[in-house]
Amino acid sequence: MHSIRHIIFAWISLVLLTLGSTMLGQTEQSGFWIIVLISTLIMIKGRIVVEFFLEAGTTRSTIRKILRFYTILWPLLIIITYLFGSQIATFTSSI
Repeated sequence: MHSIRHIIFAWISLVLLTLGSTMLGQTEQSGFWIIVLISTLIMIKGRIVVEFFLEAGTTRSTIRKILRFYTILWPLLIIITYLFGSQIATFTSSI
């Protein structure tokens, strides 16, 4: 179990990362590196939630690995969708 100091630090980190993501999303910038940066922020936020609030470190290793994989999977899917969005749309529209 984490101390209250660690939990407060995690919460403040989540708030700051969310504000940073929001500010990035509001800019006129676009492109691959912005998507990578936002996806990285999403991954970091997910990892904080998994480690501090879901306490994955205290669970069985299988559950811990699934949760950690989940925090990596979604940001990667965002990047893949950015890179291959039109191909994915074409493929899924024909199904």
